[in-house]
Amino acid sequence: MSWLVRRPPEHFRDLWRSDRPMYGGWAQLPSPMSAEILGHTGFDWVCIDAQHGPMGTDSLLAMLQVLTLTGTPAFVRVPWTDPGLIMKVLDAGAVGVIVPMVSTPQQAAEAAAACRYPPRGIRSMGPSRVQYLNPGYDAAMGDRIALCVPMIETLEGVERVDEIAAVPGVDGLFIGPGDLSLAEGYPPSLWTDTPDHVARIMRVLDACRRHDVVPGIYSGDLELTTRWREAGFRMLALLSDSHFLATVPRALLESIRASEASPAGAAEAIPTKARS
Repeated sequence: MSWLVRRPPEHFRDLWRSDRPMYGGWAQLPSPMSAEILGHTGFDWVCIDAQHGPMGTDSLLAMLQVLTLTGTPAFVRVPWTDPGLIMKVLDAGAVGVIVPMVSTPQQAAEAAAACRYPPRGIRSMGPSRVQYLNPGYDAAMGDRIALCVPMIETLEGVERVDEIAAVPGVDGLFIGPGDLSLAEGYPPSLWTDTPDHVARIMRVLDACRRHDVVPGIYSGDLELTTRWREAGFRMLALLSDSHFLATVPRALLESIRASEASPAGAAEAIPTKARS
């Protein structure tokens, strides 16, 4: 069996159209090795965060390449509704784009048009890497493969969510709960649990159901992921590589230092023969 485990993008399209949840990793470090680790973890998809992650074009391409080798479909969160950049990452092999801060149906339409070839959109034909990854790639296949997922994370975006979800070419809506809570006047957090915040999240979910697009959310830990999965969200993003790197070693070090300071911990640290 070949070590190359890449699956065709149609495989992910089948998963996208199914009813099962899709768990995603979040690559914020500009590191092909970090992306490769996420790709081998077993996620259904991985998002390369080119909005808040400090990666340039070269590292972004390398991250797409290693994710291809792991067989894990890659989204790219682009920095803004920039048609040129959207086309570029799709040509480089991303299965789709996550587009931040979409507040109007016009912005959603611009993002969707950049993902589709004429006459459905404005994407330019020059697929480069994605063409040799997918033999027979043409405009029809490109339109079928590319996924457009606007982010709903502003108050106007929530108010106009039905219009946004109804835009042709929009495949899903993804909630950024941190920016949404910030827009509501709360500290940015995944855990904002006020009634108005939860009501807005559920409003986006209901709009996705009405318009048959995939609902997504940045969920984080087990408890939140379970909560939003049971509510009906299907595209669930777990915490980023940078978050894990910042928190897991710190928690381990703090627990070690706490045990060192504890008399019981100090006693346990002494070898048995030395204590006897």
